[in-house]
Amino acid sequence: MEMMTAFFKEHSIASKIMIVLFVLTLMLLGMVDLFTFRMNPSGHLSGNGNPALLFIFIFVPLYLIMLGIIAILSGTLFRDQFRQGSYHAGMFLFLMAMIAIGIFLERLYASLIFGSLRGWPNSPYSMIQGWGVLNQYTNTAFFNIITYILGWVGSIMLGYLWAAITHHRR
Repeated sequence: MEMMTAFFKEHSIASKIMIVLFVLTLMLLGMVDLFTFRMNPSGHLSGNGNPALLFIFIFVPLYLIMLGIIAILSGTLFRDQFRQGSYHAGMFLFLMAMIAIGIFLERLYASLIFGSLRGWPNSPYSMIQGWGVLNQYTNTAFFNIITYILGWVGSIMLGYLWAAITHHRR
């Protein structure tokens, strides 16, 4: 734990940026959810466009910047651990398991959303037939807490792989 504290003191600017980006991206993710319409069983469609796209266009670049910082910080942390001789195969396996579980949960969640709309837009029985896959009823199938966490885990995994590859080259 002491090494972790020293690590974040050494990278204090990146850590502060991470906290700000974390709060901003979580708020924007909440706004995407708030502005994604829910289909009524009566089937009345809204023609008001997709207001959540405004938040998605702000969310995506900030989220990608945050994921890049996570990858760099985690890679640096893992590199330091590899240098000290503490290689953890368990961490790699844990990250792989988390990615597999996240992908499974995301597919399940997306199928629930599209199932409630009676299928994907190319299905003849779908309530959103002929629309694009990303629309005012399906934003949360792609932008949700599962994909948010999956991005974090993927970035940590990327940092781990970067540290392992650079450590092996030495």
